[in-house]
Amino acid sequence: KLLDDYNINISTTKISNILKNKLNHHYLKTAVKNIELTSKKYITMGYFFLKIVVKSLKLGGTLVFIDESGFLSYNPNYRTWRNNLEDVYSKLKTKQKTNLIMAVSKERIIYYELTDNNVDSAYFLSFMESFNEKLSDKDKKESVIVLDNLPAHATAELFKFYSEKKMKVVFNVPYLSKFNMIEICFRALKNKIYKNLHKNINDIKKEIKEYIEGEYLRGLLGKLSKETLNKYLNFIDNNFFINLN
Repeated sequence: KLLDDYNINISTTKISNILKNKLNHHYLKTAVKNIELTSKKYITMGYFFLKIVVKSLKLGGTLVFIDESGFLSYNPNYRTWRNNLEDVYSKLKTKQKTNLIMAVSKERIIYYELTDNNVDSAYFLSFMESFNEKLSDKDKKESVIVLDNLPAHATAELFKFYSEKKMKVVFNVPYLSKFNMIEICFRALKNKIYKNLHKNINDIKKEIKEYIEGEYLRGLLGKLSKETLNKYLNFIDNNFFINLN
C-alpha cells in the first residue's frame, strides 16, 4: 500500500526477497487467535487435566487413550512423478471413507475396530462394551481412560455405563488434542498409509490392519508416549505463571 501511495514500481518478487532475506518474514497461514484459548481460565483447565493425569500415575494407574479418526480411500494431495498420458485409477473419482476407533496405552494396542458407519454415541457405547470385555480385572482397576469432548462420548447413557463399570474417565481439555496420545498414533498411521496410492477403501483397511497388528505401530507406542509427556511438560513450562496448588 505504501508503494502504491508513492507510485513506486517494484516487482512482487523483489518485495518477497526483501521480506524474507532482509526482514526475516515468511508467508504463512494466518488466523485470528482465539483469546479464550490463551486465557488464564483455559490454561488452568489444562493444568487441572494434567494434575488428574499425574495423580493417576502416582497411584499406579495406566493411561488408556481412546478416540476415532476417518481414513479416506485416497489422499487428494498425493503427488508422484508420472507420464501425463498415464491412466489413474478411475475409482479415485469417488471418495470412500472408513473410521478407525482405537484404545491404546504406552505399552500396547488394547482394542480397535474399523467401521464404515458413523461413530455416534450408540456405536461408541458398543465399542466401549467390547473394549471393557478385553480388559482383565487388573486392567479395569488400573486403567484411567482419556477421552476428548466429542458429544458422542458424553451422553447420559454413556455416563451411566462408565459408572456401572466403575471406569475412571478423564475428559481432555477442548482444542488441546496434543494432550491425547492417540492423536499422534493416528498421525503416524496416516503418514505411513498416505505415502501410497490405493485403489479403494478395502486397500486402506487392509493396510491399517497390517500396521496395527504388526510391529509398526506397536513399536512406536513408547516413543509416542514420550512425545505426549514432552507436550505436557512444555505446556507447564510455557505457562509457569499459573499456580498449580
